[in-house]
Amino acid sequence: LNTHSVVLVQGGRCKDVRGCNLRIIRGKYDCLPVKGRMRARSKYGAKKPKATPIKERLKHLTINSDRVNYNIFKAEPQGLPKIGPGEDVPMPTTPYKNKKRPFGG
Repeated sequence: LNTHSVVLVQGGRCKDVRGCNLRIIRGKYDCLPVKGRMRARSKYGAKKPKATPIKERLKHLTINSDRVNYNIFKAEPQGLPKIGPGEDVPMPTTPYKNKKRPFGG
C-alpha cells in the first residue's frame, strides 16, 4: 500500500495492534488479494480457481482392463502393436457419444 491508496475498511479489532479498530478488506480497490489462497478465500479476496474438466484430469488414466480390451478389440483386428503393462492406452480424438469406458468395460 502507498500513502494515497484507496482501501475498503470494516470494523473489527486487531488484537496485536493497540488503538487500531479497523481492518482492510483484501481484494477491493488498491489492496490486492492473496495469491494461491485456497482456504478462507472470502477473508482474503481470493477467487475460486477454475476447475479443469474431468476429461482433461482423467486423460491418461488407464487400468489393466482397458489395456486388455484395447489389445483384443482394437490392436488385433487392425494390426496395431499391442500395449504392455506400463503403457497408456491411446485415447481416440473424437468424444464418446455414450459416457462409458472407451474399449468395452
